[in-house]
Amino acid sequence: MKAAAQAQKRAAEAMARQRLAEEKLAGERRAARFWRDQAESAEQDAGVLQTRAAAAEVQREAIFLSLELEQRRAKENMVIVRSSMDSRVKDQGELVESEKERCRRLEIELDRVRLFLASKNQENQMLQVQLHEMKTHKPEKKKMGLMSRKKKTLEHDEMSQDEPAKVGLLSAESDTTPMHGEPNNLLRAETIMALHKKSAELKLQFELFKSYTSDQIKELPKDAFLWSKQVGRALTAANAEVDWLKEKLAVEIASRRKIRHQVLNYRGTVRVFCRPRPTRYQGLVDVVSVPSHDTIAVHVKSEVDGVFETMPIGFEFDHVFPPECPQHIVFEEIESLVFDSLEGFAVCIMVYGQSQSGKSYTLMRDSSDDDDKGLFFSAVDQIFSVSKKRSDRYQDNFNLTMLEVQDERLQDLIVGTHTANTCGERLKVDVSSKKKNKQSRVVNEEAASFSSSTPLKLEIKSNIDGDTVVHGLTSVPIASPEDVRRVWTESEELRAARAKEQFLSGSENRGNTHTFLSINLVSTNIATGITTLGKLQFVELAPADRIIPSSDLKSTGSTKRDQDFVNKSLNTLNSVVDAKRQFVRSVPFRNSTLTHLLRDALEGDSKVLMLCCVSSDLEDIEQTTESLKFASKMRKVPVGVATKKTLSLAGRNP
Repeated sequence: MKAAAQAQKRAAEAMARQRLAEEKLAGERRAARFWRDQAESAEQDAGVLQTRAAAAEVQREAIFLSLELEQRRAKENMVIVRSSMDSRVKDQGELVESEKERCRRLEIELDRVRLFLASKNQENQMLQVQLHEMKTHKPEKKKMGLMSRKKKTLEHDEMSQDEPAKVGLLSAESDTTPMHGEPNNLLRAETIMALHKKSAELKLQFELFKSYTSDQIKELPKDAFLWSKQVGRALTAANAEVDWLKEKLAVEIASRRKIRHQVLNYRGTVRVFCRPRPTRYQGLVDVVSVPSHDTIAVHVKSEVDGVFETMPIGFEFDHVFPPECPQHIVFEEIESLVFDSLEGFAVCIMVYGQSQSGKSYTLMRDSSDDDDKGLFFSAVDQIFSVSKKRSDRYQDNFNLTMLEVQDERLQDLIVGTHTANTCGERLKVDVSSKKKNKQSRVVNEEAASFSSSTPLKLEIKSNIDGDTVVHGLTSVPIASPEDVRRVWTESEELRAARAKEQFLSGSENRGNTHTFLSINLVSTNIATGITTLGKLQFVELAPADRIIPSSDLKSTGSTKRDQDFVNKSLNTLNSVVDAKRQFVRSVPFRNSTLTHLLRDALEGDSKVLMLCCVSSDLEDIEQTTESLKFASKMRKVPVGVATKKTLSLAGRNP
């Protein structure tokens, strides 16, 4: 009994020790799980920070590139200033040479004047001698004249009265001859004295001018050096101030954008930007003005008491670009949404507006100049730049799909291209699948092998998660911006061929279709294995030239039929917007192919931005006003706060 009691006691102690060990092990497991969750959370935060750091690095490089451009411009300005200074010095040198030539001519003229004055002085001296002699012999000549007259009077008393008169006339002429020569000699002497005085003044002026010109020539190199030095200091100070102001402006703009996007995220509505196109007619006044960064005004003529007056109609949006705003400024305002797609958010950017308002230019323009690229290609370049800079922590995979909606029918823009035949895959939705692993569902949706010989019908379906997927749509992997441009070029060639078969031009075909360009971003954290599923979607809506009720649509031809379908889809979109604004329980997304495809963006947890493009021409004022009214309604559509989509390779959410 005693041995059994001891054995029972030892067994109880062993069981107690086992329970303690199990409790300790459970505590350690809980602690390990806690610290593992903390490590995964920290790693995820570090990944987000690295993504932001990579994005900031890309932005910093862009700023440095801009600064280098400004420095090159400053250097060019310095070269221009130096060339201007050189030309000015050259002009001064030419002026000095001309002044020297003028001095030489003045010296020659002065020598001539001196010779002339010397001859006049000699003549003056001779005249003075003659004048002196005339003054000395004048009394003797008068006395001799009187004596001769008296003698003649006595000797010829008996002569007739005509003889004495004749003799008196001759004597009078002899008396007046020296009297006429004396005033002429005096006048010539005074003229010579005046010329002598004037020559002395010219000589003095010449000496002063010669001295001044010589001093200017001596001072010219020193003044040119001082001028160039002052201009250099002014340019250096101006460049330093410009750099400081640009850095401050970049910080302020980044802070303002961050705060605005945070406010827009919390607001949970569609973000609406507006971009008016400059007028196509030079010399005419725009009917659209931008008073501030968030207000646009349309100047409409209205009749008041029989007098036509221009009345402005104002619209307020989240941001309004001026008409002369370049492409890269527009992209900088939506750049944060591109970064959000890399972090696992769904982003949809729609471009809306009338014909000839710049929608295709804003969205799809491709250019070698980074400042002139459209939003789509700028976003592609930015995505791959950030992905390259964070490649040590994240493994990124990107897939591209391109879809067109024409006559309420879906058209795959990639199918039939060389890239699709080489590496394309068809999206295949298995709605009956009940697997719990989300990543396996993603693989099932994109794992259907591409085969051009067995085309699949495009259908809009919902997968197990409730996301809208186009069954049978071609998806191609992209590894660089060049891949995207190659696929786009090939799809545009096929698109032009299809339009030619329908006897339509490229602009007519594009004007009757809605285009969807989607990039699916799958980013895996190498350290934790956590994967984020992002989506960046660009939608170019058909021109909103006229939105009429569906009951008024009448088909009278092929082009009219296409326009009717466009009007139907845009009217349905208008109905969806009204229903969302009024919080109607049943929203008619399925009434149109366009709204069915936009269901995830307008109803799910996505970040949605609409860019409204309008015309500034007087002839388009009615359509401009209607487009702005629709954009104002779109700004009030609630879409909720966006959430990040993540999944784990282990099959559980972190």
